Amino acid sequence: MANNRIFLSCGSPEELQRAIDLVRHEEKPAEITLQNGAYRLEQPIQIHNCRTPIHIHPAEGGDVCLTTAQRVTAPFQPWKDGIYFADIGKGKEIEAFFVNGERYTMCRYPNEQLGQILDGYAADALSAERIAQWSNPAGGYVRALHEREWGGNSFRILGKNPDGSLQLDWVGDNNRGAGRSDTYVMVENIFEELDTPGEWFYHKEEGRLYVMFREGTEPQQIQAEYAAGHALLDIQHSSDIQISGLSFQKTNRTLFNSTYEKRTRSDWCIAPKGAVFLEGCAQISFSDCSFREIGSNCIYLKGFNESVTVSHCDFTHCGASGIVIFGDQEACRELSTWEQHKTIVSDKEPGPQAECYPRDITVESCYFYDLGRFEKQSAAVTLSVASHVTVRGNTIHHLPRAGINICDGCFGGHKIEDNDLFDCVRETGDHGPFNSWGRDRFWSLGGEDTMGRRGKAKKPYALLDAIETTHIHHNRITGHRGFGIDLDDGSSNYEITENLCYGVGIKLREGFFRTVRNNLLMDAPLDLHATYTGNDDRITHNVILCSEPLRVVLLHAGYTTEISENLFYAAHPKARRSPLLRGKHNLFLPTPKGDPLEQHFPSEISFRPISLQFGREGCPQPPQHEIANAAQIKTVKQSGGRFSEIDETRRSLCGLPDLQGVYVERLSILSPLYRRGIRKGDVIRKAGATAITLKTLPRCAGGSPLTIFRGQQQLQIK
Repeated sequence: MANNRIFLSCGSPEELQRAIDLVRHEEKPAEITLQNGAYRLEQPIQIHNCRTPIHIHPAEGGDVCLTTAQRVTAPFQPWKDGIYFADIGKGKEIEAFFVNGERYTMCRYPNEQLGQILDGYAADALSAERIAQWSNPAGGYVRALHEREWGGNSFRILGKNPDGSLQLDWVGDNNRGAGRSDTYVMVENIFEELDTPGEWFYHKEEGRLYVMFREGTEPQQIQAEYAAGHALLDIQHSSDIQISGLSFQKTNRTLFNSTYEKRTRSDWCIAPKGAVFLEGCAQISFSDCSFREIGSNCIYLKGFNESVTVSHCDFTHCGASGIVIFGDQEACRELSTWEQHKTIVSDKEPGPQAECYPRDITVESCYFYDLGRFEKQSAAVTLSVASHVTVRGNTIHHLPRAGINICDGCFGGHKIEDNDLFDCVRETGDHGPFNSWGRDRFWSLGGEDTMGRRGKAKKPYALLDAIETTHIHHNRITGHRGFGIDLDDGSSNYEITENLCYGVGIKLREGFFRTVRNNLLMDAPLDLHATYTGNDDRITHNVILCSEPLRVVLLHAGYTTEISENLFYAAHPKARRSPLLRGKHNLFLPTPKGDPLEQHFPSEISFRPISLQFGREGCPQPPQHEIANAAQIKTVKQSGGRFSEIDETRRSLCGLPDLQGVYVERLSILSPLYRRGIRKGDVIRKAGATAITLKTLPRCAGGSPLTIFRGQQQLQIK
């Protein structure tokens, strides 16, 4: 011990835990140095009730890894059909297996096809013919997309029913119900599906680990490991802790052995767990750390946490989310759920009612790549019931859903700035690289509604939860599906400035008090969905290069959206006639020659040039976006109405599972379809068994039952 500091050196998990326990009640700061090597944990390292400042880091030049991976010491022996086995002991919980540091795949059907949804899917994965091949599928798993592609849905297989079908137990990993896709589905952890090199299966009752090794692998000369847990570091009710230079690796999933928690009225349910878990902490920092092959969430901040910083860390090849910043829902006033919407605002006090939520959290200069490998309702950074979260200067790509996600308006004051997001929303639909929801106290006032009605009554309560403005400033967002900045379902009190969007634009659905200023949208529009009466949105001084620069569906009377002093390049003549754009000092110019980023923009719109420095320095860059400038959506006038095909805009508005059907733009009360019960805003999907398109629309005039979507619900009309 020095006079003013305690120095300790550790070389094993046991020594590290003893060192922490030794110094946690000391008054002097402590520095704990870890010697080189892998620290194989059977239990997470705990820092509880510590008020001593502690800095934990590797020895100079060292490489320290905290992992749950345990070595397989038993020899692998030939079994049959190219399969080997090792006797490792009964009753273990194993969700990950590695050979020479490389993750092997839990046996599955269909076999792994990297780059596809779910790394491979098959409509016959749960067919009677397939199930008949499995002698005892109990202990197997089903992973699928949600029926409307709003994330994933997963199920444990408990066995077979008397009719031969599977007995399934939903794990609860989606807040929008247990419905699953019939197309995007796969099964895993069923012995009979162990049929491909690189796959494994652990027989818990036998205690045997069965493996098909990859070509060129010599079973007697390998280092084999299995993950023995999900948690590495547990910090609770502690302060002034620095963690730097550590690697966190190789943990189990928590997908099939957790109780999932519904998060407000967002789409999220989550297992409140992580490889690193923090609760009740202050002044905690992680710097220059790496998270690789984590099966669950990497870092989970639960409840009260203050002044936590994660900087210059890498998150790669992980199973769920990177950083979860979730307050306790007890902090919310008059919390509603999807099962019980509160339709009266009784508590008119703004802000939280308790202190159990994170605040002043910073995530900066981090790299996120290939997350959400198992859990599709995931993100690089996600927050709920939190205040003053800054997400700055990160590079985020290759994710199944959003890169950055805000679950609710509670309690705002966030800064999302200088990030580079691309190759997101790879496996799901109706979403954006940045996504938010605002289904707060006001949202169901007067009755549950997803289509923007009763805005006048809701407006006085819109900022009871979103009490401070959230700033989305100077991000580059590149994509080819969905919406770049997706402010969904009532997201309120946002300022969106100086963002560069390629291929995906900016969407405002419902909500109040949004400012969209000085953004550059390339080959993507502004989307206005289900706009409230008296919404008070301001869209000014933007540059938009798109033939259809403004897509508007369900604009309610009395809206107060201002769209002025914008520059629209290459707009179709039809777009210029929009009453939202005429007479508002907007400029219309032809497609610019050369790079649009190098144009001298007219002074009339007062557009400030946008710096092209985004994300963390030295990280991969998004692919160059080729301007496609897609044509206007097709519409037809017939049968006393106007109808359009389904695009991402109308799919999102109506909550559709895909792009099938036609949208009813207008409909006369004299129309035969009106007399059949069709209304403006409906989507007609089928007439009998016939899928409806603009060409087959006349089929709806007959007597066949109609399948429609109205208010995001599927209905039948006879």
